[in-house]
Amino acid sequence: MPPHGTPPPQPDCSNCCRGDFGYRGQFGPPGPIGPPGPPGMPGNHGNNGNNGATGQEGSKGDKGEKGDLGPRGERGNPGHKGEKGHPGIPTELQVAFMASMATHFTNLNSGIIFSSVETNIGNFFDVMTGRFSAPVAGK
Repeated sequence: MPPHGTPPPQPDCSNCCRGDFGYRGQFGPPGPIGPPGPPGMPGNHGNNGNNGATGQEGSKGDKGEKGDLGPRGERGNPGHKGEKGHPGIPTELQVAFMASMATHFTNLNSGIIFSSVETNIGNFFDVMTGRFSAPVAGK
């Protein structure tokens, strides 16, 4: 090995190279650092590790908003027959009338003659005289 700073001996290149070359000199100081090169290809992904143990259950969250109304369910079975109810009002005592006037009422001493009678169940309201006669006494 040659001493430090002495160039190494060069092979005889007279038969294999083009032209005459001199001896290689000493190495100079290193140059400035250049810009970084382009990023390389991504490497292979490693194997997935073993799954860890299941963690503890978290605390209960806040109550959510009310959801939409679901579809109507199927009709249920009929219920049991109820108890017999109290007797209703007999047909001959069922009474109702509804009447109206198209003008103002002015005579307090005569019957009210309505211009329109819509309902007169039981016919206890006399349309001609404007009098209503109840079929039973009140309490």
